[in-house]
Amino acid sequence: MAEYNRLLGVSDAWWLMFFDSVSFGGFVGLTSFLPIYFHGQYDLSPVNAGYFTAACVYAGSFARPFGGALADRIGGTRVLMVIYAVVAVILFAIAQGSSPAAGALIVLLVGMIALGMGNGAVFQLVPQRFARDVGLITGLVGMTGGSAVSRLPRASATPSNSPEATDRALRSSLFSRWRRGPGPPPCASAGVRAPRCSPAHAPDLKEQQEHD
Repeated sequence: MAEYNRLLGVSDAWWLMFFDSVSFGGFVGLTSFLPIYFHGQYDLSPVNAGYFTAACVYAGSFARPFGGALADRIGGTRVLMVIYAVVAVILFAIAQGSSPAAGALIVLLVGMIALGMGNGAVFQLVPQRFARDVGLITGLVGMTGGSAVSRLPRASATPSNSPEATDRALRSSLFSRWRRGPGPPPCASAGVRAPRCSPAHAPDLKEQQEHD
């Protein structure tokens, strides 16, 4: 604990923890919130919302090494300055809610790539400032980034698209379907006997009813 207390007395350690809470915490927080966002904002099906979210996650994950490589060339601090400016513009544009689903996907792809690159740049700075305490400071930085994950979905949610509201809607829909059951086949309401009652007979039955 004495070693951790020593590091916590250094201001640069707090800056690195803050940087990681924005980059990693923002990345993982958006990952957990984007399915709710795409489903609630654009009425996408859960499957399509998952596809959109997966595209953003893969793009941001694969961008991390490029962020570290760019930080090696021009410096991690410069990279983070540009990255955070880009993320701020992206989130402001998304908050306006005026773009279609495809446009929001493209904008969020850029934002997640920026956050992924920012995460790579943060850990490029760690050994430069704390060469003798890389393991200790990495643990502190990672802890702060992980603890920031749960803040973004709560802060970004509105009463209509909050995690609680979406969860209640999904549970209500599933419960109502469970109570209804699978429902009768299409031709059962017309008095067709069970052996003949199948989806294949539904078009013929419709034609017969129109003829009558």
